[in-house]
Amino acid sequence: SIEGCECPLEACSRLVQEDMILMKAPRDDPEEFETASACVCFSFGLLEKRVMEKHSMLQLHSKVAGYKKELHTPVSRMMGRMTEHTPIWRTNWSFSFTNSMAPHSDRYLLNPEKQLRIFP
Repeated sequence: SIEGCECPLEACSRLVQEDMILMKAPRDDPEEFETASACVCFSFGLLEKRVMEKHSMLQLHSKVAGYKKELHTPVSRMMGRMTEHTPIWRTNWSFSFTNSMAPHSDRYLLNPEKQLRIFP
């Protein structure tokens, strides 16, 4: 046990740098996963509400461009095939060029004009 941790998920989150989010498939729709528990640093606004309302993968990624059209089906398929003997993880990160944590395109180097200002 890790001192000061109230639950196993919190202990796990202190051992790694990543956010920890547990998803589960509801009995009535095994293709759609919902939030069961989470321990994150700061990247998930209204986290308590999202967990209490059991937000689905589709709801959690509603602001991700192209998620519903291009990613939701393959992500759900992959999650549905996962077992305790076949763990998965994803890695993704980016540099953010603003002091704000608000999701806004200005945080990223998508704009060629911004790229030239930062990297002349």
